[in-house]
Amino acid sequence: MFQGAGALAGILDQMANSGPGIHLKQDIIDNLTGQVQLITAPNSTEQFGGDELLLALDLRNAGAVSDLISGLSGQIGMESREFQGVDLYSMDTPNGQAFSLAVKDSSLLFSMGGSLMEQVLRNDDDMRPLAESDEFRSIASHFPADAVSVTFTRPAETYRSIYNMVRDGGAENFPGVQDIFEKIDFTKLPPFEKLEKYIKPAGAYTIKDSNGYFMEGFQLKN
Repeated sequence: MFQGAGALAGILDQMANSGPGIHLKQDIIDNLTGQVQLITAPNSTEQFGGDELLLALDLRNAGAVSDLISGLSGQIGMESREFQGVDLYSMDTPNGQAFSLAVKDSSLLFSMGGSLMEQVLRNDDDMRPLAESDEFRSIASHFPADAVSVTFTRPAETYRSIYNMVRDGGAENFPGVQDIFEKIDFTKLPPFEKLEKYIKPAGAYTIKDSNGYFMEGFQLKN
């Protein structure tokens, strides 16, 4: 139902006067520059699925957001600790996954999973940044200068866990296809390391055109 001009602003004002007292637009949305980075990584176990995720939102005023999170964390039951000089807040979700957030430099970081947040905050000097890797540079050379979003992936890391589950004969992880495991001895498959060199990095980019947005994906040749 159409409620007329200013209805949404009124709803946000009402929300700010209840609960934790956060004004969604003034305290958060107006503080975002619009730059977003998303990182996904396989979980730290050999189990398939449940990949870790980290979302980084670029901020105009990181100090204000940091103060906001500090005041809010106690109200929603988040634990706080210092890690690499950064206040790291965390809690477990109903499905058992670890959720954490932090403000680092000019970014608000959200993480689902146990280790990805710490890897990003650690930022070891002896680790080569992704942007300087030969794989990323090969992919990035195909990105147009006017791209509004870009993506870089290593498909081999996605396939590794499910391949190892099949190779280990884990029929219980694939309901409904147990008969296939009875007919085929997947344990004779070679180690994944023998195959991953053939699975090259992939990329994608999105550009704006007269019809809206166009996205193209590609993968490097061997």
